[in-house]
Amino acid sequence: MVAVSPSQNGVEFPAETYVTASKKWLGQSVIVYPSLLKVIGDRVNGKDIIDIGCGGGKFVQELIKLGANKIVGIDSNNEMVKSCRNNYNYTKDVIFREESSLDLSEESTYDFAFAIFVLHFNNNVAELRKSLINIARSLKPGGEFIAFVPNGVGDYNPTALLGKMLGMFFANLDFICGYFYRCNSCP
Repeated sequence: MVAVSPSQNGVEFPAETYVTASKKWLGQSVIVYPSLLKVIGDRVNGKDIIDIGCGGGKFVQELIKLGANKIVGIDSNNEMVKSCRNNYNYTKDVIFREESSLDLSEESTYDFAFAIFVLHFNNNVAELRKSLINIARSLKPGGEFIAFVPNGVGDYNPTALLGKMLGMFFANLDFICGYFYRCNSCP
């Protein structure tokens, strides 16, 4: 099993299994992407974007279809990054890097930052805060950050269920208590 270093987030994450399962997850194709695409509209056309926790690269494909200019996909799992590099032959300016939002150091680089099912991997409030500060810092003035976060307080958590199917364990992150956030001009 390929694993993310426990020092990064304490979650063993089988990249190949995740990519295969995410392609079969109906919620991703019927709920997540359509919702995001509705919020995004054509505003990413010609824009520079970072996809934080790019996973298997599916959302990067959607951003290319919408006409994004430059796309950087980061993931803390080296196997995910390798998978993206090996499986996709992009014609746009697309770069994949092994990196965590905790280590993101770019400033005023992106028009949009996306974190789709990623922020709950922070181990505590301090890490979440650091991730959000780094993401905000990476945005150009007027840039937008859009995130999808599992509902950590609901009775049914599809991400935890998905984690069980993939052989992962998600810690109880009770400080994350929402599903969809949109932040214009993050501080």
